[in-house]
Amino acid sequence: MLYIWSAVVAILAAVIWYCHLPLVVFPALLFVTFLASGGRNFPKVFFGTILRDLRGLSRFIKVLSTTRQHVKKKHTVADIFRQTASKHPNKVAFIFEQKTWTFQDVEEYSNRIANYFKSQGYQKGDVVALLLESCPEFACIWLGLSKLGVITALINTNLRLDSLFHCISVATVRAIIFGTDLSGAVKEIQTRIPEGVELYCLGSTTTVVRAAVNLDKKLEDSSPGMPAVNHSKSMADVLFYIYTSGTTGLPKAAVISNVRFFKMSYGVHCALNVHHDDIVYSSLPLYHSSAGIVGIGQCFFGGCTLALRRKFSASKFWDDCVETKATAVQYIGELCRYLLAQPHRPSENQHSVRLALGNGLRPQIWEEFQTRFGIKEIGEFYGSTEGTASIINIDSTPGACGFVSEIVPAAYPVVIFKVDPESGELVRGSDG
Repeated sequence: MLYIWSAVVAILAAVIWYCHLPLVVFPALLFVTFLASGGRNFPKVFFGTILRDLRGLSRFIKVLSTTRQHVKKKHTVADIFRQTASKHPNKVAFIFEQKTWTFQDVEEYSNRIANYFKSQGYQKGDVVALLLESCPEFACIWLGLSKLGVITALINTNLRLDSLFHCISVATVRAIIFGTDLSGAVKEIQTRIPEGVELYCLGSTTTVVRAAVNLDKKLEDSSPGMPAVNHSKSMADVLFYIYTSGTTGLPKAAVISNVRFFKMSYGVHCALNVHHDDIVYSSLPLYHSSAGIVGIGQCFFGGCTLALRRKFSASKFWDDCVETKATAVQYIGELCRYLLAQPHRPSENQHSVRLALGNGLRPQIWEEFQTRFGIKEIGEFYGSTEGTASIINIDSTPGACGFVSEIVPAAYPVVIFKVDPESGELVRGSDG
């Protein structure tokens, strides 16, 4: 189809040149051709979707052009975050358990991480496993390691024994950083961990895991200044590994490069018009893409404040939103259904949330969720950590996970189709 329309455009241009017609005639001829190709339904489709398409196109172009600039300048996520932090160093980057971290705090903590691990001989290409509940330190640790070119393997904190050991061993890690509350999980596999793999504990000193270094104490003596590095860097460098959930066997590591992290998070930022002064509330785990990429990216690249919760709580969700003054929330899967199942409470209508962004909001509860909690915009999207394409709903159309242009479908050649869950066959009439 793309070749056909390229030929049509060329023919129309030739006709205008041959007949010495003014250039203003070209758009009119092209429109008439479109009208002729789509039949009598085309005007309805065209005028019904053109504004959405133009809005989506302009935001998509912004993502591509900004990404291209960073790629050309060989920026990494750490470089881009430093630019954000320099604009408003004293602005709150994270809210967590009634404490706040400014952008300068994040920069300095990540620098302490980088300088300490550099002093221990870590360099580009090394891999460090991170087993930690959601907290600001989680993002600061992988950010700091990335300044050395060190790759972080983000481990699911629910894994135990064989699954946990598999994720650590398959990444060929040089060290494991874990939280005190996960000492028991590390203890269970400690005898299987190869010699030479260093163990670092974050939090109060634990005696459960032998030979674990107290990372907090080491960071106290580490410099908060920018680490001096001389390794080559680019947006193509691997930032970290995110593991699949393991529904079809053991978890598998998806490689997230700096450029992939940027495009995924900044793409959502532009597509949903997230504001730099938004406060985004996320109770999702940071070891998965939704919070770990999309959520963190709103903070690192968009300059938003990110309010974190260690674990999701349906009963505390709206109370947290009121307390943190959140204007946007993240959801995934059945989280929205869990919220609807809760008894009514005053906080569910006292919040300032205008936008809910995520995936998995069922069409059957979409309008009930939006009406009951008074949320103006729903930014539903579809994509996967290991996938190669994604789509997003930019105009809160109920039940939609995204859109493909009806006018020029070849502009973004993604096809949405429906499959029979019993037979696995394509449902007739759903392949476009």
